[in-house]
Amino acid sequence: MVLEDPARYGDPDAKSSVVTVHSMHCEVTEQGGGPLKAIGKLSVPQSYSGPTVQVVRMDASSMEPLVRKGAYVGIDTVQKNVVSGELYGVYVPYEGVALKRIFLDAEKGRFVLRSENPAHPEQYLPVDKHAERIVGRVAWVLQRF
Repeated sequence: MVLEDPARYGDPDAKSSVVTVHSMHCEVTEQGGGPLKAIGKLSVPQSYSGPTVQVVRMDASSMEPLVRKGAYVGIDTVQKNVVSGELYGVYVPYEGVALKRIFLDAEKGRFVLRSENPAHPEQYLPVDKHAERIVGRVAWVLQRF
């Protein structure tokens, strides 16, 4: 028989928070992307929520098999400094927020936005536009396999 220790009182992973889940699509405004539309609620461990974490539901196959369509993704909106090879939420005009693996192409003064799914072509983001287009770094993914 295997016994598990009960979670300690006050452990943030022992308690949950209800967060708002947003669509990856947003209304296009003159300035670019507007606010994301709330589409539901999700209960997550308290350590997964917070005022800087925006939760979106993956509605595309561009990051499959790593992040599947239907997954919930927590994006930390404070972490906007790019670390090459990491996953970020990026605002793509007329598409909304997309998850991409970002790499710096310093020679051409741009970031390369890559999907895991080879059916989706690379996209590019001028270095001088990254501050307004990067939503934040992916902090966590909740999905079924």
